[in-house]
Amino acid sequence: VVAAEIAGRPLPPRPVPWFWTEQYGRSIQVLGQVSGEGETVWRGSPDESSFVMIRLLDGRLAGAVAVDAGRDLAPLRQLIAARAAVPAERLAGARSLRDVSAEVRRAG
Repeated sequence: VVAAEIAGRPLPPRPVPWFWTEQYGRSIQVLGQVSGEGETVWRGSPDESSFVMIRLLDGRLAGAVAVDAGRDLAPLRQLIAARAAVPAERLAGARSLRDVSAEVRRAG
């Protein structure tokens, strides 16, 4: 970071913080910032076999908790890293988060 500042270059992207655990046979993965202020978007429900809870901060993806939803990790990581502004309704209702991530990349 210091070298980039001295050289007048853009700062390298910061990796999205991530951790996972397995509890009672369930895979739980946490990406980014999931606590504090913000809006919560649910994809599925905690009553279902798999679900995702997404946190928006100022309308931008800040973090997520995925329970038995490994297929959503890569697109979530991309959306969080990009601090993508995606409407809550789009996140909740999208057929796939891969589709949402592709839309964000195309929009540039």
